[in-house]
Amino acid sequence: MANTFIEANQQNWFKYLGRIGEAPAQPIDLTWRPPISHRRAVDFTNAMRLARSGAEAECRCYCISMGAAIDRGRSDLSKPLQSQPLALLQSSLEQHQLLLLALLKPE
Repeated sequence: MANTFIEANQQNWFKYLGRIGEAPAQPIDLTWRPPISHRRAVDFTNAMRLARSGAEAECRCYCISMGAAIDRGRSDLSKPLQSQPLALLQSSLEQHQLLLLALLKPE
């Protein structure tokens, strides 16, 4: 995810975390790292939905193309913006909170 995407959603995610309640006592395990690659990184998630039900939670990642955003701007703005679903991450509420806190952690 691009830092600008995280920064743009930071306040909404903090509000969401506030509604969930206290953060887990144990920090997220950040020991895994992807293999080093010389290829340029591609940020493909630029929209995300968060949800929870009881002790279960999910994060749905989407990609909204610039073409779709421009086309919508030229037509009826009441129509929904088209997006491509990319990933559905289902986890315990605790892991969900830890993921969001790791994304929001200032460097």
